[in-house]
Amino acid sequence: MNGSIGRSMWWTRTASVAGLVACMNTPMLTGCAKPTAVQPADATALVAELKRIRPDADLGVPHGTPVPGVLGLDVGGGNVVYGTADGSHLFAGDLYAIESNLVNLTEKRREGRRAALLADVDTAGMIVFRAATGRAVLNVFTDIDCTHCRRLHSDISTLNEDGIEVRYLAYPRGGLESSSYSRMVSAWCADDRLDALTALKQGREVPNRTCANPVADHYQLAKEMGLPGTPGLITADGRLLRGYASAAELAGSLGLRD
Repeated sequence: MNGSIGRSMWWTRTASVAGLVACMNTPMLTGCAKPTAVQPADATALVAELKRIRPDADLGVPHGTPVPGVLGLDVGGGNVVYGTADGSHLFAGDLYAIESNLVNLTEKRREGRRAALLADVDTAGMIVFRAATGRAVLNVFTDIDCTHCRRLHSDISTLNEDGIEVRYLAYPRGGLESSSYSRMVSAWCADDRLDALTALKQGREVPNRTCANPVADHYQLAKEMGLPGTPGLITADGRLLRGYASAAELAGSLGLRD
């Protein structure tokens, strides 16, 4: 299992919640209510059973849920799975609380994990485009050859003018043996990292450089979070904003515009 639990067939899949998920995209379901209280987590039996059948599995940290008898487990790639406290059943899929609106408890869990992981990253290892008046922070896992990453970077001045500080982390999609990786290392090792990254995103080359750099660490962090691609946009509170969005849309998502 390569050290983590994937979406394999060894657990019982729950019924599809696609219809409920679609409802989350409607305006009437915004402004979700506070989730119900979480039950204490005693995952002794569940972990023991999983370790019995998959000794090599990295089960992560167990946590309680609002559902009596159901526990959650953080696993690789930013995933969460759920099981019964007696260790008899395991299932995958997002857990929703049905309150005044649908509350995606699993995504809230992921948000907390993303925020905690980013809090441990030294900003000195990021390439940061600062705003004159910082009102919000946007963490961006980026690749230099990704079309949408380049579009986002072309908006960097507008984002900064809106008070959004952009913190770049490296995510060479081709992997650590790719030319994108070596060129991103050159940007991170440049005397003027902002200018070097901008040049690469504009299709220009920069001098080859090597130094102690965080590019591989950033890449592994993106994998740990399970980011689906680039640009990977993550707010300070861990929300994942999927795909490219215009400067105006990002300002709205960050609460800076109506």
